[in-house]
Parts: sequence; C-alpha cells; structure tokens
Amino acid sequence: LIQTIPVNYNIGHLSITEGDTVSPDDKYMVALNKWSIDRFLTVGPLHPQNFQLSDLKGGTGEAELIADMPIPNAEPHYTQIIKADKLNVLALY
Repeated sequence: LIQTIPVNYNIGHLSITEGDTVSPDDKYMVALNKWSIDRFLTVGPLHPQNFQLSDLKGGTGEAELIADMPIPNAEPHYTQIIKADKLNVLALY
C-alpha cells in the first residue's frame, strides 16, 4: 500500500484510464460510488450515485481528488476510460 485516497461511502467499482488494456495508463481513476446519501439533493425516488475522479499523477506524486459529481440514474457498473484519438469516428451528415 503506497497511499490511500479518501472517497465517498461504499465504492461499487473502480475504473483506471485504459485499465483493461495491454498498456494501462496510470493518470486517472474514477470511483463509481453506489450511494451519495446526504451529499446531493435527491432526484426523485432514488438518491443519486456519484463519480469521484482522482488524479494519480502517473505515480510520481500524491494522488488527489479533482472532481466529484452526482449521477442521477441507477447504480453505475462496468466502465471504460480511453483516449479519444483511439476512436474511429464516423462523420455523418
């Protein structure tokens, strides 16, 4: 264990930039939190979930929380974070 990063209650999943590839990037991590009770306004019958983005600084410095945002829909699950230049975008008009 090198460092702990305080995140919100009950992490459901973690996603690291390009974490499921043969060459993962160690710059960012997103904690996909299941509950954000008492942190954001309710959005209907459910409490919002929340994502917390941490800057890992490529392992060269202290990691820090840089963004925290509510997600109004159901519990987040499996995610991928990839660089936009790896997408083959089709231009449709």
